[in-house]
Amino acid sequence: MTKSSGGGFNALGRALTMGLNMAAAIAAGYYLGRFLDGRLGTSPRLTLLFFIFGVGVGMWLMYRSALSQTKDLKRTTPNPYSRKDNAQRLEKLEIAREQLKEVQALQQSYIQKEQETIQEMRSMQELADFQEDNEDLTDFQEDKN
Repeated sequence: MTKSSGGGFNALGRALTMGLNMAAAIAAGYYLGRFLDGRLGTSPRLTLLFFIFGVGVGMWLMYRSALSQTKDLKRTTPNPYSRKDNAQRLEKLEIAREQLKEVQALQQSYIQKEQETIQEMRSMQELADFQEDNEDLTDFQEDKN
């Protein structure tokens, strides 16, 4: 893992920090409530109240940490929609469009040649059929005579 990429160690450190913050907030709330319950004789009310408060503080700390990570990620990640990138994408699209036009023109040319070939084959077949019919007719006339 390199320092420039952030790597997995950075993510692991942030995850451990979030977990420890959550655990510390819950533990602090629990033990503060227990201490106050012992002093004031209100057992288990303040323990439960401060435990719930500790859970809330832990969630808030986790949210704040995740939010800062998101901001850090946005700051370090390049914008995929920058003007320079868009200009390059647009140039590539224009090149692809021109290539597509060339392919379509070739395709039309091949289709036209194929249609001409089919027409020639039909004409040749018609001529062969005509000659065959003509031979049959001459054979018939010769047989008749």
